[in-house]
Amino acid sequence: MSYSFEENEKIIQKWRDRAAKDGDGDVSSDGVYYKGELYLEPNSNQMWRHVGEEDAQWATAKRRILFVSKDSNEADNAYDFRGIDLTHNTDGSLSFGCRFNQNLLRITTGLSAITKDGYPSFKDVNNIEYVNNIWHDTAIARINLKKHSGGSSCSNSKLSESIEKYQDLILDQMKLLAPNIIVCCGGSGIIKDFVITKFLGIENPKDIKSETDNWIYYSPSKDVWVIDSYHMNPMGNSTDEELYENIMKYLLEGLKNHQTKI
Repeated sequence: MSYSFEENEKIIQKWRDRAAKDGDGDVSSDGVYYKGELYLEPNSNQMWRHVGEEDAQWATAKRRILFVSKDSNEADNAYDFRGIDLTHNTDGSLSFGCRFNQNLLRITTGLSAITKDGYPSFKDVNNIEYVNNIWHDTAIARINLKKHSGGSSCSNSKLSESIEKYQDLILDQMKLLAPNIIVCCGGSGIIKDFVITKFLGIENPKDIKSETDNWIYYSPSKDVWVIDSYHMNPMGNSTDEELYENIMKYLLEGLKNHQTKI
């Protein structure tokens, strides 16, 4: 089954029904980012997008990039992640937003353009005009494994609890998306282990780990790349450039070492 807005909505509604029954709170919708017309959302005073031709773009894309994150990091504020525009200001100008979205945009740009010959420099992916064009032309999705309103952080125990309770719906959503590049956004290996063992069905993640580092995993039988990244808002002394370069340089080595159609 090819991805469609309607089929994804059925999964989100099942999640809402279960959450309402169990008192888990409101659910934030997610999936493939909308690529339709821009509009000003008055309550948030931010630019959002209507549904566009993103389903067709996803279905025909050579690279289908999925970011898998923990939760929304916002308390009591459920919203549709797919509709937020990440590059436009209310006056029509372009800029990067919060740090999470900055890194998501940079990494999306790098993943869309990387080949065995190289990848865009960090300077290139800080050019908002270039990034905006790549974003619009790239099949990109994001899902949270905990779709309920969160806080400034999500503990590993809360994340694991949500995965256990909603595992069937998470897997239904991932199977519908059928991504071939999956970026696991932190979670101390919990997200990566879930993606590899449950979605890809590989018992031991080490069986598909790159020989050069701990970031890149590749399944030749499914032609799917899994990147065990930091959170897009990395803690400690890690810089945004280090985050970008670590993903790109190790993926570059992987592309050189494997026969892949992406």
